[in-house]
Amino acid sequence: MILHIGMPKTGTTALQGFFARNQDAFSQKQTIYPASARRANQHYFSAISSSDDPQIFVKSWKDLYKEMESKDWQTMVLSSELFFFHSELEELKEVCDWFCADIHVVLFLRNHIHAVRSIYRTAIKSLPRVCCTADLFTDFLIRKNDSIGIKSKRRNFNYQSIIEDWENTFSKDNVHVISYDEAVKNSNTVEAF
Repeated sequence: MILHIGMPKTGTTALQGFFARNQDAFSQKQTIYPASARRANQHYFSAISSSDDPQIFVKSWKDLYKEMESKDWQTMVLSSELFFFHSELEELKEVCDWFCADIHVVLFLRNHIHAVRSIYRTAIKSLPRVCCTADLFTDFLIRKNDSIGIKSKRRNFNYQSIIEDWENTFSKDNVHVISYDEAVKNSNTVEAF
């Protein structure tokens, strides 16, 4: 099982589109990008913790399990940048363990300055509640993620802490960190993945 967790603004949407467009070709190689628990092309609903919405949590994982029971698969790929903010990693590992597969976490990280610049541009376009004076945006960046409706114990940009949380839960050998900046410089995120 591959759990692609983002981070936001690292080509996640492009990767998800690629997985969704090519799911038939992948399935011929026993790699499944499940249709269950998705909103658009990302596994949005499976990335919601039980503390955020217990009903969605239970339903999305039951639907995923039921779908995968009917497939002949060796690899399953789940992708959502909301996993990056997930507040209950032990719970997430427990439901992933239902599939009796090795779990590998793929995390793209982006240079902090480039990430903030990209998030700011998106905020100007689409997040009126953030509104975009420098003071308000700085406050948005350093607050916990409750401003986007996710109850997270982590800060947005403490990469070391985020990596350690995932490694402590899924094991250091199973967490794969990829530099987004290097990926786009050398090729693209699909090839880096």
